[in-house]
Amino acid sequence: MKSMTRTMGWRAFYNPLAQRALSVANFWHDPIHQEEFKSSATFLSEMNNLVPHDASALYKDNFLRVRRAVFLGSEGDDCINPQLSSNFQFVDANEAKVAMNASAVYVNDTFGLKTLHERG
Repeated sequence: MKSMTRTMGWRAFYNPLAQRALSVANFWHDPIHQEEFKSSATFLSEMNNLVPHDASALYKDNFLRVRRAVFLGSEGDDCINPQLSSNFQFVDANEAKVAMNASAVYVNDTFGLKTLHERG
């Protein structure tokens, strides 16, 4: 079942019906299907400012209003997969771990993660 989810999840979640009806579809970020993610994932791609939208400056400004934050994750978590994504880490198309400071959202500071991190 797990392998089916990895290979077929993007087909199930990157469509208008799933994006409106399934909350998990809004958080599905398949590293192998980036173009489909950006064109179809209506929540997370906008929230991370990976696609242009009218509220992008507002989203970044609001994130940068945070003064202190702690992000926790656990390898025992069976809801967030991969677990490392709860700490702004990612996996690439080969399922290799990508550290937060090497990720596109950090390097490009799309929503303010790099700025917030540099502020301490």
